[in-house]
Amino acid sequence: MIISKNISLHVAWEAIWEEVEKAASEKDHPYRYPILGTVDTNEKPDLRKVVLRDYKDGNRFIIFTDSRSLKVGQIENNPSVSLLFWNDEMSLQLRANGKAEIYTDGETKEQYWEEQGKHGYHSYTSVHTPGERISSPEEAFEWEGLNPGHFCVIEITLEEAEFLQLNGIEHLRAKRVISGERIIDNWITP
Repeated sequence: MIISKNISLHVAWEAIWEEVEKAASEKDHPYRYPILGTVDTNEKPDLRKVVLRDYKDGNRFIIFTDSRSLKVGQIENNPSVSLLFWNDEMSLQLRANGKAEIYTDGETKEQYWEEQGKHGYHSYTSVHTPGERISSPEEAFEWEGLNPGHFCVIEITLEEAEFLQLNGIEHLRAKRVISGERIIDNWITP
C-alpha cells in the first residue's frame, strides 16, 4: 500500500504518477497493461488491454496500435477515452480519462517507431486487418516485414483521474480534474 490517510493529497498523487512512470519502462510493472475504453459506433463502451509505452510531462499516456484497428476509428469518431490501471500487489486502482490524438505519420510516429515500434513490428505489419475474418490461424502470421505503414501512436492527454487505495475498511479515494493550467485535487468518498 502506497497511499495512507497520513500523507497529503499532493504526496499521494506524486506516488501514483511515479508508479505510472515506472510502468512505461518496466515490462513487469502491473500498470504496464491498462485497459483502454473507447466508445463504439453504437455508442457502447468497448474495452481492451493495451501496453503503456510512454508517460510524458505528467499528463500524457502513449500507446501503440495498428492504424487499421477498430479503436482508431472509434477514437476518430469520439476522442474521449479512459484508461484503467490496477496494481494487485498494492491494491491500487487508477482511472484516467482524457482526449486521445492519433499519429499515423509525422515526427511523433517516426520517433516512436525507431525507439520502440520496429522491435515489435509483427503487431503492426499484418497482411490482414485486425479483426478480419481468416480461414485458418496460420493466416494471422503473414506480415509485410519491417514496414511502419500501419504503425500508429495514440497519445492520451489527461483531463481527470481518480485513484482508489483499498485498505481493509479504510479505503482512500481521490479525484484530480485538469482544466487548462489549473489542477483541482480532492479527497472523495470511496
